[in-house]
Amino acid sequence: MTTPDPQDGADLPEIPATESADTAATSHAGAGERLHEEIDEERRRLRKAVEDVSRTRTRATYVAWVVGVIAMILLLVFIVANLENVEVNVLFGKIDLPVGVAMLVAAIIGSLITAALGGARILQLNRVVKQAGKQQS
Repeated sequence: MTTPDPQDGADLPEIPATESADTAATSHAGAGERLHEEIDEERRRLRKAVEDVSRTRTRATYVAWVVGVIAMILLLVFIVANLENVEVNVLFGKIDLPVGVAMLVAAIIGSLITAALGGARILQLNRVVKQAGKQQS
């Protein structure tokens, strides 16, 4: 038998202690352990899922996009800081452009040349792979 605990001056009735209360506490502790195990298993499953997609082409594209945006912001700051006009000699004449814009045009032309050379190399490698596949068949 448990003794009553007086609270705020009121007497509480006695509640007999039974085995069912002990059993309930034990089963409650077991349920808590199962819950923790289920949570841990769910965390492991989610970590594995994240690891499976941590290195994908989409992620690489997103990272490249972020780097490109940062580069564009820096480029815009450079252009705005260099607005003095310069005379640029080209094959067909002379053009007056701000320094930043002239450098931007030069960078774009350089990027296009690099992309064209890279594309030609990829096409060349694709042809070699296709020919090797036909020879194995």
